[in-house]
Amino acid sequence: MIRLIPPAIAAALLAGILLPFGVQAFGGVGVDPVLAGLLILIYVVLKRFTARYAVVGILVLGLGFLLTQG
Repeated sequence: MIRLIPPAIAAALLAGILLPFGVQAFGGVGVDPVLAGLLILIYVVLKRFTARYAVVGILVLGLGFLLTQG
């Protein structure tokens, strides 16, 4: 049944589901711009050198940053 859905419509449905998550991801920039900028920078660097662990790296380094900030 799923194979009958045209790929363009499936892509549009997926985009409609993921769009709010993408918009909310950058909503944190207004709350703590230093943290958000740091996480984006860390992600870009880790993605370049070790793409496999980029998300785990930003999680660990972001938590470390938050713990040092109190």
